[in-house]
Amino acid sequence: MVAAPRQILRRQLERLAEHGLTAHVGTELEFIVFKDTYEQAWDANYRGLTPVNQYNVDYSVLGTGRVEPSCAASATR
Repeated sequence: MVAAPRQILRRQLERLAEHGLTAHVGTELEFIVFKDTYEQAWDANYRGLTPVNQYNVDYSVLGTGRVEPSCAASATR
């Protein structure tokens, strides 16, 4: 029995290829940015941290601007 996700994916891709099809996929990263430093988070046992935004900004054009600097810095490392 195949249990590893990569093996399952490989088999599914082979099955598609047998029918002349290919899969096209994308990923969606979901995360929350906190104001706290790593040390503060550790000291607090990762509880009671302060998020950068007070609400979920997944679909907010203005809200995502608050985390843009963090995302840009991570992308250029």
